[in-house]
Amino acid sequence: SFNRIYFIESGAGFIEHGGRVRQLVPGGLHLIPAGALFRHGCSKHVAIRWLHFSAPTELGLDIAQTMNFVLDKQLNSPELEQASRLLAKIASLMSAKSPGAALNRLSALLELLAFFAPESDALATLRIDGAKRFKKVLEMMDSNLAKPPSVAELAKASELAEASFSRLFKKHFGSSPAHYIMQKRIAAAMKLIQDGRKLNDIAGELGFTDAFHLSKSFKNITGKRPSACKPGRMLQTP
Repeated sequence: SFNRIYFIESGAGFIEHGGRVRQLVPGGLHLIPAGALFRHGCSKHVAIRWLHFSAPTELGLDIAQTMNFVLDKQLNSPELEQASRLLAKIASLMSAKSPGAALNRLSALLELLAFFAPESDALATLRIDGAKRFKKVLEMMDSNLAKPPSVAELAKASELAEASFSRLFKKHFGSSPAHYIMQKRIAAAMKLIQDGRKLNDIAGELGFTDAFHLSKSFKNITGKRPSACKPGRMLQTP
């Protein structure tokens, strides 16, 4: 799963994700985090320059999970020129294999992501601290999606009482351990649905009782039915 950046050059349209509809207009720069369920449309031709990327940190979280990024930015004239230059630079370096090219790509990507960074990000600090403190717990969650560990097991691994563990985890990550695990399972299911896999097969692979159980959990997390995520329904490329 990867993050997406879209730079709107001309035309008009919309992207819906995270419970919000975002209008696409020229000069707009949009970030869609990895794993987000979204749909798109346009009333007329829309020209988009795009970048798909993953950026895992040393803590095991993608940078979009760590930073509390602003997801939409309307650029002014100097920013338009800068964003266009950075996207062109990344595109020109995509086929280059040298370590220097890789560093230049990363530098340009970080400059581009700086457009989305809030001026103050206490939430990012909490998530980074949480990723450090609960590194073992996050690894247990990620490696056991089909048979998730219980809160008691996670608390034991953290050397905390269950109540203390649940409280601290929610403080750092904004959701309970059980909800966080379910989000991970649904993100994994989303990718398999987009790959064209059948719901019954996905349910068995990810530890759901059956397709109905998966569908109900999917809607609880995303607000959409799994069918909204099937190939052809979701935006795969601009």
